[in-house]
Amino acid sequence: MKTHFHPCSDADTERAPCGTWLGETSHTTGDWSHVTCGHCLRNKDRIKSAQAADEKVIVEQMGAMVDHMSSNQTPNGERAYQRLLDE
Repeated sequence: MKTHFHPCSDADTERAPCGTWLGETSHTTGDWSHVTCGHCLRNKDRIKSAQAADEKVIVEQMGAMVDHMSSNQTPNGERAYQRLLDE
Protein backbone atom coordinates (compact mmCIF):
# COMPACT_ATOMS: atom_id res chain seq x y z
CA MET A 1 0.00 0.00 0.00
CA LYS A 2 1.28 3.45 -0.90
CA THR A 3 1.82 6.13 1.72
CA HIS A 4 0.33 9.51 0.79
CA PHE A 5 1.32 12.92 2.07
CA HIS A 6 -1.21 14.55 4.35
CA PRO A 7 -0.17 17.40 6.67
CA CYS A 8 -2.86 16.66 9.28
CA SER A 9 -3.64 13.44 11.05
CA ASP A 10 -7.36 13.87 10.37
CA ALA A 11 -8.99 10.44 10.44
CA ASP A 12 -12.01 11.71 8.46
CA THR A 13 -9.98 12.63 5.38
CA GLU A 14 -11.37 10.98 2.27
CA ARG A 15 -8.82 12.21 -0.27
CA ALA A 16 -5.10 12.76 -0.23
CA PRO A 17 -3.83 16.11 -1.56
CA CYS A 18 -2.76 14.30 -4.73
CA GLY A 19 -6.42 13.48 -5.43
CA THR A 20 -6.31 9.78 -4.56
CA TRP A 21 -9.32 8.48 -2.66
CA LEU A 22 -8.26 7.03 0.69
CA GLY A 23 -9.65 3.86 2.17
CA GLU A 24 -9.45 2.13 5.51
CA THR A 25 -6.13 0.54 4.60
CA SER A 26 -4.55 3.72 3.17
CA HIS A 27 -1.57 5.23 4.89
CA THR A 28 -0.84 8.96 5.27
CA THR A 29 2.06 10.87 6.74
CA GLY A 30 3.13 14.46 7.22
CA ASP A 31 6.77 13.54 6.64
CA TRP A 32 7.81 13.69 2.99
CA SER A 33 10.62 11.17 3.55
CA HIS A 34 7.99 8.47 4.21
CA VAL A 35 5.80 9.23 1.17
CA THR A 36 5.76 6.46 -1.45
CA CYS A 37 2.85 7.68 -3.62
CA GLY A 38 4.10 8.71 -7.05
CA HIS A 39 1.29 11.25 -7.50
CA CYS A 40 2.18 12.95 -4.22
CA LEU A 41 5.88 13.00 -5.04
CA ARG A 42 5.31 14.40 -8.56
CA ASN A 43 3.02 17.12 -7.17
CA LYS A 44 5.16 17.89 -4.12
CA ASP A 45 5.79 21.54 -5.07
CA ARG A 46 2.09 22.18 -5.81
CA ILE A 47 0.99 20.47 -2.58
CA LYS A 48 3.53 22.43 -0.51
CA SER A 49 2.52 25.77 -2.03
CA ALA A 50 -1.19 25.02 -1.47
CA GLN A 51 -0.45 24.10 2.14
CA ALA A 52 1.53 27.33 2.64
CA ALA A 53 -1.33 29.37 1.14
CA ASP A 54 -3.84 27.68 3.48
CA GLU A 55 -1.62 28.37 6.49
CA LYS A 56 -1.23 32.03 5.45
CA VAL A 57 -5.01 32.47 5.27
CA ILE A 58 -5.44 30.87 8.70
CA VAL A 59 -2.83 33.17 10.26
CA GLU A 60 -4.45 36.23 8.66
CA GLN A 61 -7.88 35.19 9.96
CA MET A 62 -6.46 34.65 13.44
CA GLY A 63 -4.84 38.09 13.35
CA ALA A 64 -8.10 39.70 12.27
CA MET A 65 -9.91 37.94 15.10
CA VAL A 66 -7.35 39.15 17.65
CA ASP A 67 -7.63 42.71 16.33
CA HIS A 68 -11.40 42.58 16.58
CA MET A 69 -11.42 41.08 20.06
CA SER A 70 -8.83 43.53 21.41
CA SER A 71 -10.69 46.55 20.02
CA ASN A 72 -14.09 45.33 21.23
CA GLN A 73 -14.53 46.84 24.69
CA THR A 74 -17.50 46.62 27.00
CA PRO A 75 -19.09 49.80 28.43
CA ASN A 76 -17.02 49.58 31.63
CA GLY A 77 -13.79 49.50 29.60
CA GLU A 78 -13.11 45.79 30.06
CA ARG A 79 -11.90 44.09 26.95
CA ALA A 80 -14.27 41.44 25.65
CA TYR A 81 -11.62 38.76 25.15
CA GLN A 82 -10.32 39.23 28.70
CA ARG A 83 -13.87 38.76 30.00
CA LEU A 84 -14.08 35.49 28.05
CA LEU A 85 -10.78 34.29 29.46
CA ASP A 86 -11.88 35.08 33.01
CA GLU A 87 -15.08 33.04 32.75
